[in-house]
Amino acid sequence: MKRKYIDENGTLTIPEGVERIRSEAYKNCAEIKRVVLPKSLRLIGRRAFQGCENLCEIVSNGGLTHINDFAFSNCWNLRALTLPDTLARVGHHAFYGCGKLTGFRFGKSVKSVKSSAFERCVGISAYTVDGANPYLQAVDGVLYSKDGEKLLAYPRGKTDGKCAVIDGTKEVCAYAFQGNDYLVSVKFPDGLSKIGERAFQYCSSLQAVNIPASLRKMGQSAFYDCPRVKQVHYKGDSLRWRAITNGLNTFSWKANPRVYAKDESFLHC
Repeated sequence: MKRKYIDENGTLTIPEGVERIRSEAYKNCAEIKRVVLPKSLRLIGRRAFQGCENLCEIVSNGGLTHINDFAFSNCWNLRALTLPDTLARVGHHAFYGCGKLTGFRFGKSVKSVKSSAFERCVGISAYTVDGANPYLQAVDGVLYSKDGEKLLAYPRGKTDGKCAVIDGTKEVCAYAFQGNDYLVSVKFPDGLSKIGERAFQYCSSLQAVNIPASLRKMGQSAFYDCPRVKQVHYKGDSLRWRAITNGLNTFSWKANPRVYAKDESFLHC
């Protein structure tokens, strides 16, 4: 059955006056090819357009502030986005699996972006941020908090191979590098204290990992299923390493890397 506001060309035009699109409103709707959002719209609900496999373009006329969790996940053909400067929040897995997106621009009002928002967006090679944004910044296409203390998202399609996390970064957020197939090595700054859950999971080319002694917390499966990681150099001692990684399934048993601490070498546990 054809859903409301979709014309014969597959364009969904939400009428002026609508302030929110409810959760799952157009989920798995194969008829939609283009979405036009009104100036009155403030919120797109959870999974509102999830699985709209033929959706190619989203145009907003301004006013949108919230894109909730999974809103456009698995929209495989989504290529073009025009989002307003009013956008403030992007939720968990909001654009999960949108593999044909090649970039994403954050306007001046975006203050909260979940690091999983662009998981499996393998075509994104760089993020850009409006210079007037007081909450976020992009450095060499990588998304950081404005103060530089959090690395929020590393583009899945970035092909550089090497990443030097900027000085002053204290946290690599959950899912931040997940699924980048080009990353070979990463250099962390002294002062880094946290690597989040699944931060480097599925980084299939990652080989060189050097972790500073300042690290105090590691998330579940932080480097899980990185098959080429054979050696990890940790600048702290072995007791601290065991305390940080205990029970976290940090590395895949298939990779079985050897960890070298400053006082001794030992197989990962």
